[in-house]
Amino acid sequence: MDRRQGERRDPNSLHNYIYCHADPSDRVDPTGYADIGFAGFAPDIVTPQGWPATPEIVAYAYRQDTGIACFGFSPSEEEQLRAAVKIAMQMASEAVESMKDVTYDNVTGRYVRWFGERDEYRIKAVKRVWDRVEAALKYDFLKFEAHQPRYFTSDRNYMGNSIIDSRNMFCLRVGDGSEGFWTAPLRGEDSKAGTIIHEISHMYASTHDHAYGTIDCKHLAVDEPKKAVDNADSYEFFAEFGK
Repeated sequence: MDRRQGERRDPNSLHNYIYCHADPSDRVDPTGYADIGFAGFAPDIVTPQGWPATPEIVAYAYRQDTGIACFGFSPSEEEQLRAAVKIAMQMASEAVESMKDVTYDNVTGRYVRWFGERDEYRIKAVKRVWDRVEAALKYDFLKFEAHQPRYFTSDRNYMGNSIIDSRNMFCLRVGDGSEGFWTAPLRGEDSKAGTIIHEISHMYASTHDHAYGTIDCKHLAVDEPKKAVDNADSYEFFAEFGK
């Protein structure tokens, strides 16, 4: 049985017993958490471990060897992305661990700061988002693509966005030459790792952008906690300002 909850926007993912979106000839699921397409992989590829490149092995090797697939970046940028993904994984795991003890009768100041007053349903919603973010960082095939948005000339602080590409794969796009993402620190406030968590919460937990920045997110938690638990930046800051 599929171990991962699906997404309402993707009906096939909701079925516990459908393998690879009912397309096992063109997709593989080496982890049990997410399937990926392998159309276009060259049949004569040999993985870094020296294995023949069957679809399953290619998928596994991509995840185990680099953790991500990068398109359009320099070697230096790819190295930064790999480091940011590793830190984001650590941050997500710490967030999951910190949420384990949060209950209606035992809320933390950290939870209230970013998600608002205690509410049993909202606490469960936050835990669900963090479970999905952590699972994506640990087990899914992450694709990064260099991207220069149309509004690049007017917004040089562009950090990134996420889409589902033509092969039905989640794709996180970060700036091609933009100052925002590449000048951000690896960890800390508005970091590369935090940006990755922000975008993955969109992709895997269907969060939205109700508020940006620490000040507005804190106000959102006080004034509209229902939106705070659905706000991507709130998850980013919860992780960035963790222990």
